[in-house]
Amino acid sequence: GRGEQTIATDQDNGILYAESAGARERLLALADFTNEALASCGFPLCRGNIMARNPELTLTYAGWEEMFMRWIDRGDPEALLAASIYFDFRPLFGDILLANQLRVEVVKRAQANPRFLKQMSDNAMRNRPPAPGRLTESLFGESGGPDRVDLKMHGTVPFVDAARIWALRAGLHETNTSERYKRLAEAGQLPADDVDGWIAAFEFFQLMRLRAQHRREHAYGAIHDDNPNEVELRSLSPLDRRILNESFRQARKVQQRLELDFPG
Repeated sequence: GRGEQTIATDQDNGILYAESAGARERLLALADFTNEALASCGFPLCRGNIMARNPELTLTYAGWEEMFMRWIDRGDPEALLAASIYFDFRPLFGDILLANQLRVEVVKRAQANPRFLKQMSDNAMRNRPPAPGRLTESLFGESGGPDRVDLKMHGTVPFVDAARIWALRAGLHETNTSERYKRLAEAGQLPADDVDGWIAAFEFFQLMRLRAQHRREHAYGAIHDDNPNEVELRSLSPLDRRILNESFRQARKVQQRLELDFPG
């Protein structure tokens, strides 16, 4: 939905349709065929069943609107997990006006609910980048730090989560992370100098993820690791280690700003 897919990915999709007799049955059959076809092309089925073949994700406009509003009003752990998955939806085919209208309503309701935004912020802060001391030990040859690091969970995700929260607070409709930061800076919601560094760090993490996944695929013919986003720190070049260290510093700055904006 954000246009940030890497090589190692599964399917996340659904169907939004206008109410008509017999439409649901026909669309579920189409969804099952499409999900299986995508799997045969190398996009694995989602283990969490976040796919259009799931009847809970092939809904009318009213059905999707009700589900989004319920998540926003509840703000419990299940709702916050759903927010991190579904709030970045992007229409691909058909009458995109339905999806655009839904986005307007979702953003408006989330923007008007500071409690929900605070809950999203608290949830995002549970995932922290590596602590600077231990990371530096590993990156620069000292013992005691981690041997490997997850470039998605502890690298890109802090940027993605923060950008989503700030974009909802500002009423922005963009879903791409870099575009969200640019628009937030243009609107005076975030300092432009900080945003430049955050975008550069986020895109470096994305580049490192793609490179690591490509090397695995080239070496083994497929990405079969349990976590294709992990890299061994000692395998990185000195230049990559320095840039990675700075990128994690930027991730910590993002979270520090998020804490200031949503205190308590």
